[in-house]
Amino acid sequence: MIKRHVLNRLLLLRLIQLAGVVNGATRLQKLIFKAESIGRDQNIPTFNYRFIRWHYGPYSEELKSDLNFLIINKLIIAKDNEFTLTPLAKENMDKVDNTFEQLGSDALLSMVLDKYAEMNFDKLLSEIYKEYSIETNYETGDTVFPVIDEEAGELSHV
Repeated sequence: MIKRHVLNRLLLLRLIQLAGVVNGATRLQKLIFKAESIGRDQNIPTFNYRFIRWHYGPYSEELKSDLNFLIINKLIIAKDNEFTLTPLAKENMDKVDNTFEQLGSDALLSMVLDKYAEMNFDKLLSEIYKEYSIETNYETGDTVFPVIDEEAGELSHV
C-alpha cells in the first residue's frame, strides 16, 4: 500500500519528468486536475487531491504544498514560473520507471500532457470550466473533487 501523499508526490515528479518542463503553477494545477479526473473515470491509480473552485479554475492547496515540499527538498527546480526536475530527482525517478507503467499512470499522464501541456491557457481554462460546469455548479471555495479514502490515508488499489 502506498500512502496517498507519497503517491501524489511521486506522480507530481513523474508528470514533470515526462513533460520535461511545465510552464506555470496554474497550468500545473490544471494538468493534475485533468489527470485526476480521467484517472478516476478510468479507475487508473492517479493523483488524489482535494480541488476547490478558485479564481482560475480548480485549485488544490495540498498540491501547492507538495510542490513547495519538493522544491525545498531539491527535487524540483522552480525558475521563472517553470518547473523541472533536479538531477537528483531524475536519478531517483529512473529507478521507479516501470512502476508507473505497471500502474497505468504513464499512459494517462502522457495523454494529458500531449493534449493540454501546450494548449493556449485561456482555451485550457475554458475547456475545464465547460467540461466540469465549474461556473454554474460551484461557488468560489466549493469542493470540485474530494479526496478519496482520506480516512484510510492509503490507496487500496495500489
